[in-house]
Amino acid sequence: MKKHQQKVQQANQSLLEVQKMLEMSYAQEKVLKDRIRELESSQGRSHMSGDYLKHVVLKYIEYCQKGDMKSQSLVPVLCTLLNLNAAERKLVEHSSIPAPLQHLNQAAGAAGAWFRGSNGEDESSHS
Repeated sequence: MKKHQQKVQQANQSLLEVQKMLEMSYAQEKVLKDRIRELESSQGRSHMSGDYLKHVVLKYIEYCQKGDMKSQSLVPVLCTLLNLNAAERKLVEHSSIPAPLQHLNQAAGAAGAWFRGSNGEDESSHS
């Protein structure tokens, strides 16, 4: 009877060790899968056309400087190009400038363009 109890205890101990190893294996698998997703995401960004990203960023900056509300239409494009996750996307998509100030900025940008004599023409056509 004692031998059976010892064998049962040894089997239980072996079972606990195997369970611990299995838990560690699951945890390691999760870490590795997360790292693979991260690497795949960064690899996707490296294949993107640098010229296209540059163009979108420059347009975004130009619109922001002019106070043009079109800048907000480029935010989802930038989020996609940069492969932002949901938390990052939420941070970027939320406008930090209240709407009345955005409208005032837009009016000031338009007035500045008028004073410079651009009359609504694209500055790149002057080059």
